[in-house]
Amino acid sequence: MSFPKTAALIVDHPRRDLAGMLYIANGLLKEFKKVYLIPFYHDYEIFLNKPDVVIYTDLRKKNHFLLKKLKKSGCKVVILDNEGVMFGSIKKNNQIIDMIKLLVNHENLYDKYMLWGSDLKKIVLEHITKSNHNILKKIVVSGHPRFDLFKFKFKKKSFKKKTILINTSFPAVNSLYSTKNEMVNILAKSSHDNNIYYSKKKVMRDNKIFLNFIKQLKKIIESFQNHKVIINPHPFENYNFYKELFGNSKNVIILRNNFDLSALIKSSNFVLSYNCQTAVESFLANKITYSLNFIDKSNILPTVYNKITFPVTSFFLLKKIINEKIYFSRTQVLAMRSLLFKYFQNAKSNSLSIFLKEINKLNKFSDKGLKNIDKNFYCYFFSQRVRFFYLKNVLKYLLVILFGSKNFFLLKKFIFQNYKEKYFTIKKIIRIKNKYNLSFIKNVSYSIGKVSLFKKKLITIEISS
Repeated sequence: MSFPKTAALIVDHPRRDLAGMLYIANGLLKEFKKVYLIPFYHDYEIFLNKPDVVIYTDLRKKNHFLLKKLKKSGCKVVILDNEGVMFGSIKKNNQIIDMIKLLVNHENLYDKYMLWGSDLKKIVLEHITKSNHNILKKIVVSGHPRFDLFKFKFKKKSFKKKTILINTSFPAVNSLYSTKNEMVNILAKSSHDNNIYYSKKKVMRDNKIFLNFIKQLKKIIESFQNHKVIINPHPFENYNFYKELFGNSKNVIILRNNFDLSALIKSSNFVLSYNCQTAVESFLANKITYSLNFIDKSNILPTVYNKITFPVTSFFLLKKIINEKIYFSRTQVLAMRSLLFKYFQNAKSNSLSIFLKEINKLNKFSDKGLKNIDKNFYCYFFSQRVRFFYLKNVLKYLLVILFGSKNFFLLKKFIFQNYKEKYFTIKKIIRIKNKYNLSFIKNVSYSIGKVSLFKKKLITIEISS
């Protein structure tokens, strides 16, 4: 029997996830020798680091081939879903059901699946049959450790004016990386059922809401000149769009790389959003979000979002709330919290401690160690990443082999401006480590590939005690 010594954490988007992943890495270093932080868009580097345990972001269909190859290589796979409660579905059939079906039907692709809340486990039980009842041993209600950070106590940021924080959520129509047409295909591939029709419908609906949101945002900025209006774009949104429209307004701050969302939420007088997951994070930080429901007449919103936010049905009501400081009663807050318990384990306990306990149980599994990881890497690398009928892709991966993954990335970062948002530096990691006092993180460096032809510096960051 061998014991896991190294773990790989996949960082989907640094602006949203990096602090949370470092918080997890710090906990893992109590038992693991090394932890690798790997950017999502460089997932092939998982193989190059040869980790014993891989903590991956989701179980969507587009990732099945990768997970299959990791399992064949002997890696333990843990799914820690970045979007454990789906927001913004326009389908009659809840997206949570689609997610649960994947979880039940593809249990061969993972060793542990971390659910965000107890209600999700109830749905899992509804879809389990006698033939796959063994899945219950793999399912854990843990919450997501990144939400634990919103319970940390920080010194509040100081603003001369009262602040209105506006968290936006329009990545499908104000994308940092893709056009609207490209987003339709991306959303379909990223969804749990690859449905183009609903992806098109979502983009059309989101665009209509977004245009109205911009119109109302202008009114907010003009109407509250005595407040500081802070616009916090979704990590996948185009920051420059907001900068061009509102960058010259004296009472506006537009955030580009806000790694301190928890402290910012706690420091703001009012938090506004529409169908944005930050409503949960705000609630965990003891701040209620005011939902701008008047920007969308259809109000197709998830139940959980509706019940943990205050519905603002008109601009007149918004002005009344901010000018007269209308707050929630204790009864309202307690009712919201009881609902949150069902969907987010973090609302009632520390998620990291549950998560680490389950990860450490992997040590008790019979394990033959890693096998054929080089072979499985090449299979994944060339079949998924290189399409030989595209000459540019052949050239791209020859450059990766010749110059190393990190140097190729630096070239790509230089050419494509937006690509800078998809990775993180050692400097950023040190800053977050110090802020949260992550004492088990001692050594931080770029990892070196462990597979032949790729034994050069990677974009992966290696952390150890």
